[in-house]
Amino acid sequence: MVSDAVIKGKALNIGADAFAAFHLLQDDEFNKADLLHDRLNNLKTRPELDDDSLRRIATTALDMLRDAHNALEEANRHITTQRSRIEHLENIATTDELTTLVNRRGFGEAFDRELDRTNRGQTKGGLLLMIDLDNFKVINDTYGHAAGDAALRLVADTLKTTVRRMDIAARLGGDEFVILFSNAEVMGAVDRAQQLAMRLNSLTLRWQGEKIPVRASIGMRAYAAGDTVETVLHGADCAMYDVKAKRAKKEKVRA
Repeated sequence: MVSDAVIKGKALNIGADAFAAFHLLQDDEFNKADLLHDRLNNLKTRPELDDDSLRRIATTALDMLRDAHNALEEANRHITTQRSRIEHLENIATTDELTTLVNRRGFGEAFDRELDRTNRGQTKGGLLLMIDLDNFKVINDTYGHAAGDAALRLVADTLKTTVRRMDIAARLGGDEFVILFSNAEVMGAVDRAQQLAMRLNSLTLRWQGEKIPVRASIGMRAYAAGDTVETVLHGADCAMYDVKAKRAKKEKVRA
């Protein structure tokens, strides 16, 4: 009778061949499972191994192969779970919780990638819109912060229906939003921006029986190769405050 140590050693060699065969089978190139069968046949020519020993070697090898296969599947499941968790955390890190729009960080990363494509001639550039709500403080002070949050969500939902899949709508913080019309002809993008301005300034928030008008100012800045995130954002921000100041002056004259 062959010792258990010899049995295990033989099984280890056979198990290694069989495990390699399992991986080759995944590619469907050749049926390498014959490796295990051939190895066992070779062992039959060994005079020191009787039939019982051969059966024990084969059983041990198959058990080891089964354990290795199960361990590999468990490792793959663990990797898949970890990858899903990482993707979830990355999504949280770049999403505004209140509106589910992209947040400041996510927008900065996306715009940086867009400018890189523009600098390499892969896109034609486009238009950035800076949006600021004119009466957000009044809504908050008069109706409470819950109403203010509802107004922000109403604006965000409007922006979501305006952008194309290639565009980006984001909330930078507070009542400040931004839209990136990417890879777009400037004049066509300006027309879309003007239509958006009319939609935003005709919004009405229905809140506890009240109809609250929502008003917004929009500044625009075209971008092209050679621009940076900071210069484009600054240009759109300045244009937005110019619009806001002019609207405030008109309102004062009317009053």
